[in-house]
Amino acid sequence: MNIFYTFLAKELTEHENHRTNTLFEDSMISKMFFFQFVNSYASFFYLAFIAEYANDCPAEGCMSSLAINLTVIFGVRLISSQLFNLVLPYYLRY
Repeated sequence: MNIFYTFLAKELTEHENHRTNTLFEDSMISKMFFFQFVNSYASFFYLAFIAEYANDCPAEGCMSSLAINLTVIFGVRLISSQLFNLVLPYYLRY
């Protein structure tokens, strides 16, 4: 999904017609941050603040679902980044 947001941010920024490269890059960075923030943390926000009022929580509450969601997301990101940093040097060497 971040690939789509990267493409969207680039296209939107190119259509803004900035005067300088610095303004272009600043606009691109702010769009990328916003899109990736929403993509990464929307589910956490929903579970923490909205699910209880929408009656989407299990009987024990939403905090257990939030804890599981946080553990899975951050665990996958940690493992994937470590694997990427481990494999990339070997790949680039050959």
